[in-house]
Amino acid sequence: MFLSIWEEFGMDENEEIILQAARESEELYRVYQAGIADAMEALS
Repeated sequence: MFLSIWEEFGMDENEEIILQAARESEELYRVYQAGIADAMEALS
């Protein structure tokens, strides 16, 4: 998904916006995964 967006919109001034969005998305995914792991640990 990221590469298709990068290819279409990742030129010039959009480059930093797209990279920031990707960083934020990755950070949110890590938080989500940590929450899943904590919940699984609490259940066991």
